[in-house]
Amino acid sequence: MSDSLIMVKAMFSDDDKSLNFFIAAQDRNYESFKANLTYYMRIIEDGQRKMNEEYHRMVDAKRDAALAAQPVYPANKTESKVLS
Repeated sequence: MSDSLIMVKAMFSDDDKSLNFFIAAQDRNYESFKANLTYYMRIIEDGQRKMNEEYHRMVDAKRDAALAAQPVYPANKTESKVLS
């Protein structure tokens, strides 16, 4: 166990379709846990933020790859446009 390495685990549950975040922490007693609880919550929030950033990066990369394979061409310039 390393004091300088902290990891957050995100786990998708197939049973109830939920996303759960976990952090491994070891405290000597209740007072230590109580003193560190807000710090643990901050670590979980940072993990959730990083997971969301990675998810959106992957979605954007997939969308960009799909657009590159099937580019959208502008409409035929001879068509008359109807404005309302």
